[in-house]
Order: sequence, then structure tokens, then C-alpha cells
Amino acid sequence: MDQLDGDEYECFTCKQRFRSASFSISREWNRVNYAGDEPEVEIQGSEGLECYCSQACATSRRDLVMEREVAGLLYRLDE
Repeated sequence: MDQLDGDEYECFTCKQRFRSASFSISREWNRVNYAGDEPEVEIQGSEGLECYCSQACATSRRDLVMEREVAGLLYRLDE
């Protein structure tokens, strides 16, 4: 997910450039910390995969992105 000039982004679905709030699909690495009284989920890292100008654009590509990410995960598990 690359930012263009200034605060401008390009939608992965419709290719429209925009500067408003964006919708995105991200990957996160989490872990659970059991050291305290109550378990805490800590975000270890995250990576933005794609950004979109609207929820409709995000929804239309969601299945494709998730399929691609699961296929990549399954490939890495086979190694």
C-alpha cells in the first residue's frame, strides 16, 4: 500500500486517486501476554495490503485479497 504525492492514495479497485479517509485491508501479527492478572493481546506488527476510496471498493476486492493471503500462507506452511 503505497502513498503517492502528498497525502494522496490510489484505490486498488477503481484506480481513483483520493485524499480523504481510506478503507484498507491489513495483516497483523499478534501475541497473547499471560503475565498479568488478565491476558492481553499485543499487536507485534502490521502491514497495510491494499487501500480503497470507499467501503464498496474494499468489499468488492476482499475475497480476492483474502484468497491471495491464504494461498501465500499455505505455501509458506508447506516449506
